[in-house]
Amino acid sequence: MPNPDPCFSHLSQDAREEVFKHLNKALNEMATYIPSARQNPYWKARVVTRIWRKWERWAFMNGWSDDYYFPAIENCFESAVEELGILAQVCLLDPRLQIEVVTVPSEGFPVLALFPIQQHGWITEEIEVRPATEVLLVLSQPEIECLPLEAVTKQLKHELGHALLYLRDPEARNECSAADDEWERATRMEDFIG
Repeated sequence: MPNPDPCFSHLSQDAREEVFKHLNKALNEMATYIPSARQNPYWKARVVTRIWRKWERWAFMNGWSDDYYFPAIENCFESAVEELGILAQVCLLDPRLQIEVVTVPSEGFPVLALFPIQQHGWITEEIEVRPATEVLLVLSQPEIECLPLEAVTKQLKHELGHALLYLRDPEARNECSAADDEWERATRMEDFIG
């Protein structure tokens, strides 16, 4: 068995579960950070990176990694996110955006952004939607794993464009051409300020 993470090694299993519950709540429901021009995302990004590293180690130690391990989706997602400017990447931390992987086919849509989520109540049959969620980005594992990476990445960029546009301006006309323009805007870091 791997050595426990030093930050959690002194805690009992019950205490670890309690820490996990609070961490999950902080990352999901209580998160209020929405980037704007006057905020410096550097330190927020450092905190999130550190939390992610600890989460990976903890999930591995508890045997939870298989629940979150989707290599094809991770490669596609990382490829798309790498193209985004840093401010757009930080926008993906907005608590109004929820990203989920489903293990059911999605009728030909490997990636789909649903917004405003209140208009798509049927999705709650497959996904537990958080109360703060306004945009749900759904990645379908069966669809993604049988399509070429390039095709899925192109679709993901388009759907991220829809999501980023909605997060920036929920009242904007969120048509496909506008989503593609928003993606291009998001890849130019200096242009992606409010």
